[in-house]
Amino acid sequence: MMFGVGTDKSTLHKEAFVNLIGSDSQGWGLSHKGILWHNDNWVSFMKPFVENRPTTIGLLFDGREGTLSYFKDGSFVGVAFTGLNSIRDKLYPMVSSTAAKTQMTLSNMQRDYFNLQDRYVNCYPFIEWSLTFIFCPDVVKP
Repeated sequence: MMFGVGTDKSTLHKEAFVNLIGSDSQGWGLSHKGILWHNDNWVSFMKPFVENRPTTIGLLFDGREGTLSYFKDGSFVGVAFTGLNSIRDKLYPMVSSTAAKTQMTLSNMQRDYFNLQDRYVNCYPFIEWSLTFIFCPDVVKP
């Protein structure tokens, strides 16, 4: 299995089980062997997954910082890729099977805000206006 991100120009199919995500300049991926791939180059990143044992892999893409981080079974492994904020094409989550008879379950969690400060900055003016309107309807703010 491989997990990562790529553009719509990334290689999406080959006639063999290979490390597909990161086999070109348009993808960034982590293989089940604990190896990071990008532009057909690799580097060891973490211990390989234990075979025939369920493993939960999480990806955290931070578009502002341009980083892709990985989690394994709920624990932070580390930042794997940086500089992704310089990629001008849209990046999409990607999963690839590297062997026959592989099983996977996909789920989605999305964070709408970068951090609590970002959430506060974006939500506070709306919340403040809403509370003023609810508790003091005679006061109207633009």
